[in-house]
Amino acid sequence: MPKNEIDYSTTIIYKITCNDPNINDIYVGHTTNFVQRKHAHKASCINEKSSNYKCKLYETIRCNGGWSNWKMEIINFFNCANHYEARIKEQEYFTLLNANLNSIEPLPKPKINIKSIQILEKKEKSTFYCQTCNVYLQNFQLLEIHKNTKKHIKLCNSTNLIEKKTVKFMCEKCDFFSDNKNDLKQHLHTIKHTVTENQPISTLVNENPKFKCVCGKIYKDKSGIWRHNKKCQGIKEPIEEVLEKHSEKQSNKEEPTINEIIEILKAQVIENQELRKLMIEQYKQIMDTASKSGI
Repeated sequence: MPKNEIDYSTTIIYKITCNDPNINDIYVGHTTNFVQRKHAHKASCINEKSSNYKCKLYETIRCNGGWSNWKMEIINFFNCANHYEARIKEQEYFTLLNANLNSIEPLPKPKINIKSIQILEKKEKSTFYCQTCNVYLQNFQLLEIHKNTKKHIKLCNSTNLIEKKTVKFMCEKCDFFSDNKNDLKQHLHTIKHTVTENQPISTLVNENPKFKCVCGKIYKDKSGIWRHNKKCQGIKEPIEEVLEKHSEKQSNKEEPTINEIIEILKAQVIENQELRKLMIEQYKQIMDTASKSGI
């Protein structure tokens, strides 16, 4: 560190080139004292005891006519705030003039550590994942050992139980759903299921009367078409009509004749008389057994 702080407000960018036009080698540098820096370059090039004597720049100068055959020229002046900004400007001219005598770039790019990248890639490739336990393992052998642990087996069994519980039982005809098989068995013995199973689909559809409006909309009940009547525009009195199949079925029902009614009544009277005789006979038998037993 210098004793006095360097003032970079008068930063000078310079170059060192050969007087021979056939030699295109060039050096770029920066300084705040051009005369002092020129003297330092000359001393390092000539003095064998200098620490920079074997530097690339000075060896090239000595091989091509010595210091007297080279010149040091000012390229530009800059008002820099610190050493870092001066190096940035030097780097710009280093790349612009394609300088080849600098041993090190003014602002060298950070080198990528290939070994660290390869190690990371190996780690990523070597990991094995267990979705059930949410665990990463280094190799396949550890994964196999992990699969035989109690924790893994327990979690696998619990996941299988959850999957089994989610199975639903359904009756497509009645649109019935249940998670329990016993509920489905009870449903199969209900009156609703037996009626829908034994009755054809066409009759089930036709037995439900539907009401149709002039606008084309159909409703299952009167309340639905009544609510529609309030919103239907341009139609004051919607016509309610039952579907043709239902109306035909109702109209085709034949009323029983008087003779059929009389025959039905006679059959009921005969059945009642027979039941009365059976009851009297049973009563006599009960009385006989009671008298014999001495009750």
